[in-house]
This record gives sequence, structure tokens and C-alpha cells, in this order.
Amino acid sequence: MKKQKKFISSLLLPFQNLANKERGIALYMVIALLSIFITVVLTLTGVSLSQIRVSWQAGDSAKAFGAADSGIEQALYNIRKLGSMDDINIPVVLSNGSSYTVDITIVGEAVTIQSKGVFRNTRRSIEAKY
Repeated sequence: MKKQKKFISSLLLPFQNLANKERGIALYMVIALLSIFITVVLTLTGVSLSQIRVSWQAGDSAKAFGAADSGIEQALYNIRKLGSMDDINIPVVLSNGSSYTVDITIVGEAVTIQSKGVFRNTRRSIEAKY
């Protein structure tokens, strides 16, 4: 009977080794799948963060442009209604934290107004001819 068990064990030995090898493969598969999952998550996180940064900069750009536009409008108001260009080159800070400066150039009859708006580190410039 002992010989039979030994014989049966010797027949099953390759299958037991195969079962042990498959357990090792399962571990490698789990590690590979986790690595792929982590890579996908990190890639998506990076893309999301860059999109957030771009949209944040677009908002800053719009505020800087709005400040530059306000400078043009203020200069035109001063020229048309007040008939004055005094104090127009002084930087003005708006309530949202943006600011503008206006430069006026007069050549003959042509008046060129250039306004530079700034918000945080974003700068926008507008030029109008009057």
C-alpha cells in the first residue's frame, strides 16, 4: 500500500509543481495589473491637473483683458467728456485685484491709446486709434 501511495505521489508530483508555479504566475499577474492601473490613474491625474491649470490661466487672462479694456474706456471718457488727458498714465487698481496703465500717443490728428492690463502674472494689451 505504501508503494502505491508513493507511486501515485510520484505521478502527481509534476502537477503539484505546476500548481505551485501557477500561484507564482498569479502573483505576477496581480502585480502587472496593479502597475497598469496605477499608471492609468497617474496619467489621468496629470491630464486633469493640467486642464485645471489651463482653465485657471484662462480666467486670469480674461481679467487682465478686462482691465486693459477698462483703461481704454476710461481714456476715451476722459478725452471725450472731460477733454483732458491728465492723470491718464497713472496705474489704476480695480476692485478684483487687476490693474491697468494707459499710454496715449498723439501724431498730428491721430490719437493712439494703448492700455495694458495685468492680473497676477498675466498681461494683456489693447490698442485703440481715435
